[in-house]
Amino acid sequence: MSCTSMGWAMLDVMIVALLVVTVKLGAIASIQVHSGLYIFGFGVILLMTVTGKVSKLVQQSAR
Repeated sequence: MSCTSMGWAMLDVMIVALLVVTVKLGAIASIQVHSGLYIFGFGVILLMTVTGKVSKLVQQSAR
């Protein structure tokens, strides 16, 4: 199973939803994106990367 075939985790869906809401509300209200959103996004990407690598290692060790 490669990283591209893995399903989306709930954190992935949440970060996409937060970004969509931020863009959509920009026309209605004044929105300021602070560093927390960027740190959270980085954490999600890091978690996806680590999960993919661990999954590969587990599959290789099972053979």
